[in-house]
Amino acid sequence: MKNYLDLVRVSEQVRRRQNRLTRLCIVLAVFLVTAIFGMADMELSSQRAQAIAQYGNWHARFASLTQAEAALVAARPEVEASAWYGAVNTDLEADYTIDGQRVAICGCDDTWLEMFPAASCVAGSYPSEPGTVMATGNARTLLGAELGGPLTLRFPDGSETTLRVSGFLGDTSAMLRADAAGLLFNSADYRTYFGTAENPGMLFSVRYTPFCSYQRATREIQQQFGLADESVGTNPKLLALSGQSDAPFMRMLYSAAAVLSALVTVSGVLMMTGSLNSSIAQRTEFFGLLRCLGATPKQVRKFVRREALGWCRTAVPAGLLAGTAVVWVLCEILRASTPGFFGSLPRFGLSPIALASGALIGVLTVLLAARSPAKRAARVSPLAAASGNAGTVQAARKAADTRVFRIETALGVHHAVGSRRNFLLMAGSFAFSIILFLAFSTTVDFMGHAVKAVRPSTPDFSILSPEEACEIPASLAAEIAQVPCVKRAYGRSFAYGLEGECDGKPIRITLVSYEENQFGWARRDRINGDFSEAETGRGLLRAFSGDAAGGLETGDFVTLNGYALPVSGEVGWSPFDLEPGEELLICSESLFRQLTGESGYTVLDVQFRHNVTDEDVAGIRALAGENYRFSDRRLDNREARGGYYAFALFVYGFLAVIALIAAFHIINSVALSVSARMQQYGAMRAIGMGTGQLTRMVAAEALSYALGGVVLGSAAGVPIHRLLFTRMVSFQWGDPWAVPWKALLVIAAVTLAAVLLATLGPAQRIRKMSVAETISTD
Repeated sequence: MKNYLDLVRVSEQVRRRQNRLTRLCIVLAVFLVTAIFGMADMELSSQRAQAIAQYGNWHARFASLTQAEAALVAARPEVEASAWYGAVNTDLEADYTIDGQRVAICGCDDTWLEMFPAASCVAGSYPSEPGTVMATGNARTLLGAELGGPLTLRFPDGSETTLRVSGFLGDTSAMLRADAAGLLFNSADYRTYFGTAENPGMLFSVRYTPFCSYQRATREIQQQFGLADESVGTNPKLLALSGQSDAPFMRMLYSAAAVLSALVTVSGVLMMTGSLNSSIAQRTEFFGLLRCLGATPKQVRKFVRREALGWCRTAVPAGLLAGTAVVWVLCEILRASTPGFFGSLPRFGLSPIALASGALIGVLTVLLAARSPAKRAARVSPLAAASGNAGTVQAARKAADTRVFRIETALGVHHAVGSRRNFLLMAGSFAFSIILFLAFSTTVDFMGHAVKAVRPSTPDFSILSPEEACEIPASLAAEIAQVPCVKRAYGRSFAYGLEGECDGKPIRITLVSYEENQFGWARRDRINGDFSEAETGRGLLRAFSGDAAGGLETGDFVTLNGYALPVSGEVGWSPFDLEPGEELLICSESLFRQLTGESGYTVLDVQFRHNVTDEDVAGIRALAGENYRFSDRRLDNREARGGYYAFALFVYGFLAVIALIAAFHIINSVALSVSARMQQYGAMRAIGMGTGQLTRMVAAEALSYALGGVVLGSAAGVPIHRLLFTRMVSFQWGDPWAVPWKALLVIAAVTLAAVLLATLGPAQRIRKMSVAETISTD
């Protein structure tokens, strides 16, 4: 050995078992940071994939450009790709028809298909020749289109033209939902058929190179050609995901991850500082001997820091690997759940920002945590080597109260609350995790409303009355329900513009009938009242709309067609849009027939089993006949599920991280507290206290900290939860705030489970050690 620092390696070998908890602290801190940034990066990647699929891979669009001006824009160095695009009749209001069915029409360059993956070619080719078009895939069923076959397009003025199908596009959720087909022309034919000027409403879309300023490039193009603000459009979600937009929603993801990672760093520093302080306290004699051999305080501080950095050699890579593995698992879940959206996510991708943040914060955590113990070790005098300096026990100012608890339990509680400052710090650190968990749990409720999710009542396929009348026979629902691929079929009847009265004031009402399934789903969104009266035909439900113009409340009586009926409850969500001042009331099917005399359905919804095929859906269409409109929402539902799963994984991932921080902090704190009192426990065993009593003493101390943390965390966390819930959910959707019992029970269960786990290790250690070993120093 040529240098005193070589003792670091010897110390690691001798104290390998004692250092295991400290290494685990570093592993967990690095794991948490890596997982947080990795999940944020994963969320951004998944949202980017979803944005490109839904809105296209372009950044800006310009109207009123000539072809010469567009060529100048495309030649700019920051423009990576560009294409013309135009569309008419996307709302299906104009009479552009094929065989009597209205169609949506668009025109574009071939490069536009690369910008819009949802419109990718699945058969044939781009319509480069005059008089050719591509059709959406559902045109095969709706229009009888065939590759290379003719289609006759009729214009609103009555003129017609015959086109040849050059290929088919992938189906889009919008076309399937509207049960309509779309045609895609090349740019030249689009200008010929749908405009007389050089630029008949076509937009010039551009995608910029990755590292330029998108906003500045857009402003420069606008100024160069004197374009009005309304002639310039952007893809806001894609810009936000690229960090090039002022929209705050997606950019908050990394900032939220940064805040949480800072909290993780603080927790890691506190845990590391406590662990190192405990290690230094147990090795006072060793550092005193170093001083006796001539080591200066500076050298002792360097020794402690070198020892701490030595732990990083294995702990930091282990934490990085664990955090990356979690991100890989989450990405694989997204790939498997919605391959159409997230199939492009890398299977074993690495997040540079997650790895760099994890490694950097791991090393900084160790260096910061080592500062205080290093100074403490450097202050050990050579004389401490002779005595061992075991005097870490503070004088007791008050004896333990044994009037309520047995002696071992009273001593455990006394150890916890004997020092008010230490108790508040320990309980406060536990409470901080509980407050964070409760505050962040409001995002789960917000996600349920704000993120487009597939609700249990969402249909996969709908049969609609063309005139929005009660024309669909109830027997059709029974027939469709017997089809093997159908999970359930349920209908609704509508009556619009009914005139009612409440307390002498006239009100305008839309009346909707529900059956058993729909009443069951409505119960999940109940705001107040008793739904049983509405289900049995003796009352009405009011759908919350945020509009107080109608003034209806639960308990009011509404007079409708000569019947006085009570508003027996209020539901917080309904899938229907209303005009301002209009009330939507829900009743049973029997009451609807009694009030209106109608027995048919306006809408018949169908939910399929997982094994449904396009042929099965075609069979449902044939069974219903040609007198109704249809809406296929299967693709729309798959897209919604993909976006919801991505957000849900992100939200619940953070909640899991917070719970993990709380659990490990409790385990680590109890372990350190026990380590600091080992000599006291040895003395207690020497005077006759059994290992079972010592175990109960440790459990009482840990439980005191945990209960104090739960009380403080709940007292501060519940009001914060109410404030956030009121602003994020109640104001927009009307849901009343309630005490978050589920979140409280979850975090309380995590805390108590951590206390039990924290007790097992020290208790086993005390049982295995002899009295002499327990009393002696390291």
